[in-house]
Amino acid sequence: MNIEKARELITHRLNDELTEEETRELNEYITAHPEFKEEIDMLEAIWNSLDLLAGETAAPEMGDELERALGTPRGPDSTLYHYI
Repeated sequence: MNIEKARELITHRLNDELTEEETRELNEYITAHPEFKEEIDMLEAIWNSLDLLAGETAAPEMGDELERALGTPRGPDSTLYHYI
């Protein structure tokens, strides 16, 4: 296994889509490349944080504050407005 394949499998692991064989192979790769474990831990932390945010919504004022801070136009015609 190479780093590209390991990164691909991590994506599947985050979605609970690995087979037993893929899990074994990935675990062997992680054991052989401990520096990769740090990358995995970071990705898993980000993934878990995103899960926590999934049910949250931003307050309407948040868009105005972000647009002011970014120096972008405010209101329904702004690009940022459509993302919040």
